Amino acid sequence: MSENILEPIIKEIWESVKAEANRIISEAKKEAEKIISDAKNKAKKIKAEKEIEYRKKLRKKLMSKIALRRLEIKREYLKQRANIIRSIFNEALKRVRKEIENKTENYKLGVRRLVEEAVKQISSKNIIIACNSRDRELVSEVIAEIARKYNKEVKLARENIDCMGGIIAYSSDLREYFNNTIDARIERAENELLPKLLEKYIRVR
Repeated sequence: MSENILEPIIKEIWESVKAEANRIISEAKKEAEKIISDAKNKAKKIKAEKEIEYRKKLRKKLMSKIALRRLEIKREYLKQRANIIRSIFNEALKRVRKEIENKTENYKLGVRRLVEEAVKQISSKNIIIACNSRDRELVSEVIAEIARKYNKEVKLARENIDCMGGIIAYSSDLREYFNNTIDARIERAENELLPKLLEKYIRVR
């Protein structure tokens, strides 16, 4: 009789224990799934962060290489443009030398302008003009006319100078001096004109 009384109680307790166990197991399963899900999400996040970091490093490395290459290209470009302008300048010099050697009309007019410019620059009334042996006749032809034009006494020096062409003028008291040789003009052009050409035509943005 007592067994019949205990059986329902034991059954009730067992069912309660089973229900509690199932609840604990279910919660544990959910917690485990949550832990696994969080771990996966964290792993994805870490992976994504590492990918972003890797991409940043790769991009930085590539940009550094690109910047270096652009600098190399720019340097080569500037070098080539400078060489072109220098070659044009040298070609112009060759033509000048040819004009001088052939004593063309252009050169004759050029010598006259060089003499006149020098006479104008020197304030003294007594001026001496020096030139190379090849241009003595040409210079002597223009001196008298220019002297009359500026009301000055202009003489041709006895000594010749060593130059490509053009003249050197100086006052008789040696206080004033003006170098108007072709050599000096070329040097001035190289020092003044060439840098301007390089600056004008070799700009790279």
